[in-house]
Amino acid sequence: MQSQVYTATNHAMVSSLIQIESSFGRGFSGLQLIGNASEICRDGKERAKSALEAIGITIPAKKIITSLTPAELKKDGSQFDLALAISIGQLIKQINPGGGQRNWVYAAELGLNGSLKPVRGVISYAITALAHNFAGIVVAKQSLNELKVLDCIPTKGTSFEILGFDHLSHIFEWLESRSNAIIMTAKQYRELYPSNTGESVTRSPNFNDMLLPEGQRRAALCTAVGE
Repeated sequence: MQSQVYTATNHAMVSSLIQIESSFGRGFSGLQLIGNASEICRDGKERAKSALEAIGITIPAKKIITSLTPAELKKDGSQFDLALAISIGQLIKQINPGGGQRNWVYAAELGLNGSLKPVRGVISYAITALAHNFAGIVVAKQSLNELKVLDCIPTKGTSFEILGFDHLSHIFEWLESRSNAIIMTAKQYRELYPSNTGESVTRSPNFNDMLLPEGQRRAALCTAVGE
């Protein structure tokens, strides 16, 4: 069996889908990550391993190969953590989401205990998932505040869901049972925390999703403000 999930990455203002595949291989036991990954991304493999162990998914004494494609793109950032854990966990637990189901994008950092943490760039990841007709995006619940503005975007007849979770164990419960009890959607978050109840709304340009070297970032900001 081969497990396949998706996440996304940013290069400047361009967001691209990344496919993560995991399968058992021959050779010495251990997790092998291939696909032009940065040190931060490779560290995510260890965070994913620890998080899986924390929720009772034991890494078997086998060789597991996890591939990130397209290989020519540099993979950088902690948003890969969640997708790595889902891909490896589905392989170990033999979870088959079903060939007829639309794909999801997963984007969150993992704590060693399995908790989900927000990451930068989730708006661009969600728009990329929507553009590719994905079912939705799965993020840390703390990212819903940023994503709730997208809940009003028309989707041309196809449903697109933004789901927030607190813990990796809840995601596996959802994958195996499709239970809605532990999910918070962006729509529910917007209804619980509307902007007119005192929540501050930033209306100035937000450059957090523009991942550039410091020199280029400063030049872009100066250009934007006309200096």
